[in-house]
Amino acid sequence: MPYKEKPLIVAASQMGPLPAFLFSNPVFAGFFAMLMCPVFGAVFALFQASIGTVNALILFEASRLGAIVGAVIGAFVFIIIAVSAFSHRDEMKYRLLFVFGGVLGIVFLVILDRFTLEYLRDWFATAGPLV
Repeated sequence: MPYKEKPLIVAASQMGPLPAFLFSNPVFAGFFAMLMCPVFGAVFALFQASIGTVNALILFEASRLGAIVGAVIGAFVFIIIAVSAFSHRDEMKYRLLFVFGGVLGIVFLVILDRFTLEYLRDWFATAGPLV
């Protein structure tokens, strides 16, 4: 093992578990999962739209569209989870709490989009081209 890689190997061997609050509370887990769907969609769309020199407003609109598509895909997944809760009676409570957290995430995203869209669109319109 080269001396340069030793700190990385030591750090990777001492990794702890993920924070328990992500999984111990099904409402928070559903909320966090719903927030991550638009993030992944926005990042994917951002990488696809950033080929060459483009305007910042185009990147913003592409990322927003990717986030909307990610949120819609996440909503469909949450609908499937809600329907599957009725076939698994022993996990029904936890699945519905998870879906409730996802619904809270969707509401949060809609409110966030509603209140920040015009400000962000104006800001990106004045940002100009990105190189």
